Amino acid sequence: MYEEPVKKELTPNAPYAVLISRSPIGKPISSGEVIGITVFFKNAGKTKLISPVASFSSSEELMITNDVSTFLLPDIEAGKSASVNLNVKASKKIISANQFLNVDLKYSYDFGGTMTQESISDKLNISANATDGNTTDKIDAPVPNIIIRNFSYGDGSVAAGSKFDLNFDFENKGKLKVENIVVTVDGGESFTVDGSTNTFFYESLKLGSSQKQEVPMQALTTAKSGAQSIGVTFSYEYVDNKKRSSASANIKISVPVSQPDRFHVNAPIVPKTTVVGEEIALTLAYVNKGKGEISNVEAIVESKKVDSPARMQYIGNIAAGGSGTIGFALTPNTMGDIDAILKVTYENSDQQLQTKEFPVKFNAKESTADETSELHDMSNQEEGKKFPGFWLAVGIVTILSSVIIVVVKKKRSKKTAIPTSADWNSWNDPDPSETDEEYDENTEV
Repeated sequence: MYEEPVKKELTPNAPYAVLISRSPIGKPISSGEVIGITVFFKNAGKTKLISPVASFSSSEELMITNDVSTFLLPDIEAGKSASVNLNVKASKKIISANQFLNVDLKYSYDFGGTMTQESISDKLNISANATDGNTTDKIDAPVPNIIIRNFSYGDGSVAAGSKFDLNFDFENKGKLKVENIVVTVDGGESFTVDGSTNTFFYESLKLGSSQKQEVPMQALTTAKSGAQSIGVTFSYEYVDNKKRSSASANIKISVPVSQPDRFHVNAPIVPKTTVVGEEIALTLAYVNKGKGEISNVEAIVESKKVDSPARMQYIGNIAAGGSGTIGFALTPNTMGDIDAILKVTYENSDQQLQTKEFPVKFNAKESTADETSELHDMSNQEEGKKFPGFWLAVGIVTILSSVIIVVVKKKRSKKTAIPTSADWNSWNDPDPSETDEEYDENTEV
C-alpha cells in the first residue's frame, strides 16, 4: 500500500511550519471511479492558526465532487491537526498516470500582538490508470519523491553569529531508484555555508533507502530572532518504462535563531551618609547594545527601611540601540545602616526572563539643628573647594581696596600740611630762604 509522503512547507516569513498530507490510496484511481481522500493540516509550530481556510483544485483529468471546494476550518492549536474530506472522481479518459490535487491554506496568527495573515500551498500526487485507447500499454509508475526524514542543528537555539553543523537524512519514498541526485542548501537571509560548498552530488539512491548529509553553517549576525528557514533542493532523475525523466523537490526546514543579550545597566552612585526623612535620588543608566528588542522592562526597589513614591516602575520595550535612565527617589525612615536592592527585570529576544540586581548601602543619621548647620558649613566648604579661583579673586580685590584707601589718605594729608625745607628740597620748588610773604606771593602767582 503506497502512502504519499508528508511534505513540510514553510513560507519565508512564517514563524512555524504547517504540514500538509493526505490519507493513503490503496490503488491508482481508474476511469470514472470516485474515491474518498482526507487531507490533513498539522500545526507543527508554537502559535495557534486562526480561521484557516483551505481551497482545493485538481488536475484536468480529476474532478472534486463536493458541493464546495473551499472549506473554513476550526482554529488549529499548536501541535494539533484539522482535516477535510474530499470526493474525487476520475474522468473517462485519463492520459497521464500522474494526477494531483492543489491545496491552498490561508490563515491568521498572533505575531507580537498583531494579527498577521499567511498562506501556504502544496500539491498532493494521486496515481491513476491511464486509458489512452491501448490497454496493453504499461502504466507509468508514480514519480519518486525525496523527503527529509529528520534534521538536527544542536541543542536549543542558534546564537546569531555562531557556527553550527546542520545534519539531515533524506529518503527515497518512491517505487523507483533515483539517480544523479544534486542536493543544494540555501541559507536565505539568515544563514550561510561556512567553509564548504552548498551543493552535493550522489550517484543513486534506491527505493526506500536514505542518505545522511552534514553541512557546516553559520548564522549571520544580522539574523532576526525566531524561527528562520533553510531551503534544501533535490534535483534527480529516474527511469520508468525505459524512459528517463527528471524531477525535483524543494523542502524548507526551520532553525530558531537568538540574538545575544547585550542589555547593560550601570550601577548607581550612592551617598555614604544621609539624614532620616531626607530624599535621595539614585539613577540607573541603561543601553541596549544588542540587535534585538528588549521587552517588558521593569524596575523595582526592595527595602523596608526606605520609602519611595514608586517602588515599581514599568519602562516597557527598548529597541536595539535604545538608551535612557531609570530614577529612584528613596527616603530613609530609620537611622543606621540602610540596605536596599534595585532590581531590573526584562525579557530578552528569546522571550526568556532576565534579572539584574544592584545592592545599595548607606548610613542614615537623625536630623538635628546642629547637624543641619554643620551640613550647611560643609556645603560652603565644598563650594569653596569647587571654586578656589573665586575666593582667590575676592582676596585680591580686598587687598587692592585697602591699598587704594591708604594712598588716598596720604595724598589728602600732604595737601593740608605746611611744606618744610625738606619738602622743598625733595620737590625742587622755589628757594626756602624766601620770606613767608614772598612765599605767599609766589604761591598766589
